[in-house]
Amino acid sequence: MVIAVRLAAGLVSAAFLAVPSCAGNRPAGPFRAPTQIAFQTGRTGSLDVFVMNPDGSNEYNVTRSPVDETSPSFSPDARRVAFVSDRGSYTAGQLETIRIDGTGRRRLTASADDDQAPAWSPDGQRIAFVSGRTGNDDVFVMGADGSTPRNLTRSCAQDTAPAWSPDGRRIAFASDRAGGLNQIFLMDANGANVRRLTRSRTTDSGPAWSPDGRQIVFVREVGGVEALHLMNADGSGVHRLTDAPQNEEHPAWSPDGTRIAFARGHGSDAGIWTIGADGSDSKLLTIITAGECCPAWGPLRGAGPTDSR
Repeated sequence: MVIAVRLAAGLVSAAFLAVPSCAGNRPAGPFRAPTQIAFQTGRTGSLDVFVMNPDGSNEYNVTRSPVDETSPSFSPDARRVAFVSDRGSYTAGQLETIRIDGTGRRRLTASADDDQAPAWSPDGQRIAFVSGRTGNDDVFVMGADGSTPRNLTRSCAQDTAPAWSPDGRRIAFASDRAGGLNQIFLMDANGANVRRLTRSRTTDSGPAWSPDGRQIVFVREVGGVEALHLMNADGSGVHRLTDAPQNEEHPAWSPDGTRIAFARGHGSDAGIWTIGADGSDSKLLTIITAGECCPAWGPLRGAGPTDSR
């Protein structure tokens, strides 16, 4: 069994991220820290969605099924997780939600093509996602109950990785619409006013907004290695955060904006790490043997709008 690597006490910068001293005496389960990190892992023989405390402790298997569940996204009230499910009865990957204690599982989409990359809006009322139902990947949005899906990008390009701005007014996404290389774009939450943010000669992907809305962390390929980069929300000030020799992907900010969770490695060698928002103080949260990926850092519990779904 894979055992999470605990971080040294006191290294997490914000007090609200600290794990209570009695946490080690409690059984595994949700609601053991003011905020948690959801991630996908293959340690059970299939891909499941787990949650853990921000220091890597107290891991808990939320989905517990023999089929693959991937790409978790926390609801703003931290009570539910949206994810991609590959149940045997589905003809393609579909979106579901579940309470973080593993109850209340609910299917949201029923497309003949893959639906993926769910991203909850800050008000908890909508979920952006990527679907191939139009013949190529487009960014869609629907109600948080799966109602009224609507295509936002409507292009012949591959549009992926939607990320809501903290005020819910804009969505960043990756697209190969400019010369065939993925770049980061921005649009209004209704799909209007699309503009390009990055203009690199390589691929950019995986945007994630800082909690104050001023910065976007993303992944850029440099010399054959995908590394975390940071830019201002208008696309200016791009700089590299990490210099590891392994690929990095799926960055996610802590609620206080001081740390970034991400996956580092490839395939079964990938694990979940965090770094400071300035690129310093990298910490491994999971032992690298089970193909961990796609961390989603949950909001402070009780900080988001109430959502009883």
